[in-house]
Order: sequence, then C-alpha cells, then structure tokens
Amino acid sequence: MKEQERDLRTPTGLKDKNGVDIYEGDTITARMILANHEYYDLEGKVVFEDAVFKLHGYELFEYAEIEVVSEHCPLEEA
Repeated sequence: MKEQERDLRTPTGLKDKNGVDIYEGDTITARMILANHEYYDLEGKVVFEDAVFKLHGYELFEYAEIEVVSEHCPLEEA
C-alpha cells in the first residue's frame, strides 16, 4: 500500500502485536479474555461507532493479541 493511500484511512491510534498501525476498516484477529480466564478469538473489521473504534461491538482496548490480517484501502472501492 502506498503512503498516500494510507493517509486517507482513519487511524485508531493503536498498534497490533507486531507493531503495525491499526486503521478503521482493517480486518483484524483479536483475543477476548473473560473474567474467569477463558478466552475466545475473533476476526472482523474495525469500525468507528459511538465515538470509539470497535470489533464486534466491543472497544478495541478490551482485546488482547490484536493482529492486522488485511488492510482496508478506500481507494480500492472507488
């Protein structure tokens, strides 16, 4: 992805476990750890909703081990 294209995307201000910046529209995998220490893994697109970035309705900071699977580029949709 070209640097110009990356600038058109909305950054979340977070990085994944590999140091990759996370942007709105990126597909990520993430681990939700429950209070009883059980966990489950999810995959989906990052959305901006209710003034926060979310995955499946939960704010990104509630997840552990986030990893960008594929980057979303708005220019590809044009």
